[in-house]
Amino acid sequence: MKNLIYLFREFIQGIKNIYAYLPVIYKDRDWDFSFYEQLMLFKFKRMHKTLSKRHWPTEVNYERTRSLKALKICINILERRTNDFYFDNFSYLIDQDIAFVKVGEFYEIGKDYQISSNMKKYNTLKAKSWAIEKRDYKLYHKLILEYSEYWWD
Repeated sequence: MKNLIYLFREFIQGIKNIYAYLPVIYKDRDWDFSFYEQLMLFKFKRMHKTLSKRHWPTEVNYERTRSLKALKICINILERRTNDFYFDNFSYLIDQDIAFVKVGEFYEIGKDYQISSNMKKYNTLKAKSWAIEKRDYKLYHKLILEYSEYWWD
C-alpha cells in the first residue's frame, strides 16, 4: 500500500511539473542559447525555493548554506543575462539612426556609420560591460562545478 501511495504522489508531482514547465518549454527554440539560460533560470529558481525550505543536519548545514548562496548568485547572473543588463550599461549612448547605403540590390550599414555621438565613451563602456559579462559567466560555471553536488543530493 505504501508503494502505491508513493507512486501516486510521484505521478501527481510529475503532472505539477509538466504544468509548471509548460510555458517555458512552449517558448523554447533550439537555435538560441538564451533559451537554455531561461530554462536553467526557471529550474534554479524552483530549486532555490525548495532547498531554502529544507532543514539540514547540523554537520552539513555550513556547506548547504554556502551552496544555497552559490545557487542564488547563479540565478542573479542568469537574470542579468536574460534581462540585457550588460547591454543596458551602454545602450543609452546609442543616439544615431542607422545609416543604410544601397550596394547593388541590397542595403548595408555605411562604412562611416557611428552608433553614438560619443564613440570613445561608447566603446569604453561596451568593453567594460562585456568584460563584466565574461567575468560573471566564468563565475556562473565555476559555481555550478563547485556546488552543484549539494543542489542535487
